[in-house]
Amino acid sequence: MRAFSNLIVPGDSKVIERFTRVSENELLYQYTVEDPKTYSAPWRAEYSLYKTEQRMFEHACHEGNYSLPHILQAQRLADKKTSKTSP
Repeated sequence: MRAFSNLIVPGDSKVIERFTRVSENELLYQYTVEDPKTYSAPWRAEYSLYKTEQRMFEHACHEGNYSLPHILQAQRLADKKTSKTSP
């Protein structure tokens, strides 16, 4: 299963996404979930995204990655070992 917004959507579901520019400042995001094993019919949701002057950063690649501090710590230890053994 994968998390989609605050909903749980089974991994074998089909999710169709559509982005439509509504105006200079608004982008309409729509998605349809098709999963006949779970739902009796496809269902759809939508919400608007608005233009902002603030910088935005993609966050999905590390969202919930609680092991990141351990990965970084392990690399720092490996770097220390390498620097001690290098001439």
